[in-house]
Amino acid sequence: MSEDFLQKNEKRLHFNHNLMIKAKIKLLRAYENSMDRKSLERKVELSNALLDVFTVHFPGYCEIRGRFLYEQITPQFILMQMEFQEQSINKEDLVRKLKFLAGNIDDCVLSLKGQPQGTYGQYIRDRAKQIQAHVKEMIQFS
Repeated sequence: MSEDFLQKNEKRLHFNHNLMIKAKIKLLRAYENSMDRKSLERKVELSNALLDVFTVHFPGYCEIRGRFLYEQITPQFILMQMEFQEQSINKEDLVRKLKFLAGNIDDCVLSLKGQPQGTYGQYIRDRAKQIQAHVKEMIQFS
């Protein structure tokens, strides 16, 4: 549905056009519970595209940036684990990728700082902190 829209309109509309952005956000939500490699990779790709747009319009640490960083963190983490288990990356590459991910998690947590108790923003900040602890532990023991 939204994938079709993006493909049909990629030559007609600018990739940052409002309708394209809305379609990407809709797709990101559609891939929310997908755990296969292709869906995880697509989710990271969509998150990157949306982050690029929103970083220009909302520079610095802000809630929307934190939310898209969070949408990117989990699939990146799962993909890294898959690659390592399949031995398509070595230990050094895993540690390098984990350190990069740790930076994104730090940005996510800072972007969501001050979210009111009981909100979705506070929930994903807390989840990001949990993932952050796991990533730091993996780096430490690698």
